[in-house]
Amino acid sequence: ARRKQALARPGRRLPGPRCPAAQGLAMEASRSIASLPLAPSVAETLVRAGFRFVDDLRGLRVAELSQESGLSHADALKAIDALSEASSAPAGPGKATALQAYERLRTSTSRPIITFCRGLDVVLGGGVPLGQLTEICGPPGVGKTQLAIQLVLDVQIPQAYGGVGGRAVYVDTEGSFMPERAAELAASLSQHVGKIAANRRAAGASAAEAPQAPARDELLEGVAVYRAKDQAEQLAVVRALKAHLARDPAVRLVVLDSVAFHFRADLADTTTRARVLAAMAQTLTALAHEHGVAVVTINQVTTKMDRGESCMVPALGDGWSHGVASRVLLYWEGNTRCARLVKSATRPLEVARFRVCGEGIRDDAMGSGMKRSRPDGSPEGPPGRQR
Repeated sequence: ARRKQALARPGRRLPGPRCPAAQGLAMEASRSIASLPLAPSVAETLVRAGFRFVDDLRGLRVAELSQESGLSHADALKAIDALSEASSAPAGPGKATALQAYERLRTSTSRPIITFCRGLDVVLGGGVPLGQLTEICGPPGVGKTQLAIQLVLDVQIPQAYGGVGGRAVYVDTEGSFMPERAAELAASLSQHVGKIAANRRAAGASAAEAPQAPARDELLEGVAVYRAKDQAEQLAVVRALKAHLARDPAVRLVVLDSVAFHFRADLADTTTRARVLAAMAQTLTALAHEHGVAVVTINQVTTKMDRGESCMVPALGDGWSHGVASRVLLYWEGNTRCARLVKSATRPLEVARFRVCGEGIRDDAMGSGMKRSRPDGSPEGPPGRQR
């Protein structure tokens, strides 16, 4: 009876078509709360409040669970996180010899995702690499979301034109995804590829060598957008990505914009935050490796004191930073936008200038703007005290 009452609570938000993440989190309704990896005191509190089965937690927000069960906000978040984790058991570590790994790298034909900014593509080694986690961070208004929207469209450029020919997933945590801007960039990209196709056909290229350019609406249709309104929904969407990629193997890019928003605003417990973020980084990295997709996370920045000076650093601390394979810092140098590669195991740390225009992300009018960096990652030039 308690369980029926719990399922019938007023305002209970059940999974449905408007919550795509919940569709990938189905589990047996008869599974006991005790089966979740929770502290005994947390599980006991949930049972006393009428949450006897895992299914009783589905669709609840952290604040709702905390209020109805009497758990603290941190413990309620742990329960929701455990629910999400249990719904998608992580795959075991893959086994391969060093020779096999080298052969896969040597024979790989995967192309990076171009950004349409030649300088930034050069800095990244051709574009955003597949199979790893790349972070783009910077202050507000510098162009992080513009670049993210550009990427989910660029990933769809047909292989005949040097593109990846895939699809994309955009996880929006801030409500910053702009459909009208995406449509504008998609129209520009379609027109650009269309001109290349026309020139090739005029030169006698075959239909296979010069396929039809994707139309604006076709490009927009190739982007699946998830809206995550709190930490629980963000974690749920990340857990559900494995099922999404299994259903749509054409996906070659996952964008999380932004990774920091909910965790900086709503989760003051730094220990819990570090644990949850580390698990999320592991999940995203595993998805990149197992499915051969590029995972791009957008991050905010904060300031800290270093040797008596204020410097700009990515948000979420060192724990999150360790899970990132490559990091690009966007910042202002006077009136010029700059993109600096500040972390990479394979590329030299360089800087490119770029601009945001009606067509999207492009090289700065001054040229490619390439600048070498010193060994410590600071550019050869006056970037202020940003770091």
